Amino acid sequence: MQIDRSYKIEKCVSTDPNRENLSNIFVSKRHAMATNGTILALVPVTSGTDDTPGLMSADALKAGRKMTPAHMGSVEISLNGSQQLRDGTKIPRPSNVKQPRIFHLLRHAHKDRQYKIGLNATMLKTLADALGSEEVVLEFGTATSAILVTPKQSTDGAVGLIMPIRITPY
Repeated sequence: MQIDRSYKIEKCVSTDPNRENLSNIFVSKRHAMATNGTILALVPVTSGTDDTPGLMSADALKAGRKMTPAHMGSVEISLNGSQQLRDGTKIPRPSNVKQPRIFHLLRHAHKDRQYKIGLNATMLKTLADALGSEEVVLEFGTATSAILVTPKQSTDGAVGLIMPIRITPY
């Protein structure tokens, strides 16, 4: 299995030991999917002929990323009976636990969309920090108007604005 090194999907898995079904990455023939129950990421992968769909540990992907030279565009991990890294290291694959219905969730999320906006995640994090909050509420007017940002747990009037990024239709 090859995954573009810019995708850091392992950041989306749960770190809660009681949520085993959310603490690994599910790899199909064309995608890698991870969720912690709050966020979900699905990214493209290229499967090798010997790769089998199933779970891959976040630790295996992290180790594979570390041993992949920086000039290479993708991380390679063989996924069959085990997770085999570039240097031949074999890591047991996580047991098959029931995965969330990710495609169902994605199909549902695509319904009834009014418009698209883009946000600079770094700027949103900077604004949240400036407002003294880890969680913020976003209030939208139109696809091109400023977005009102308020701390989730604040009653003192702290407020911010963030401008959406223009998105070119595809």
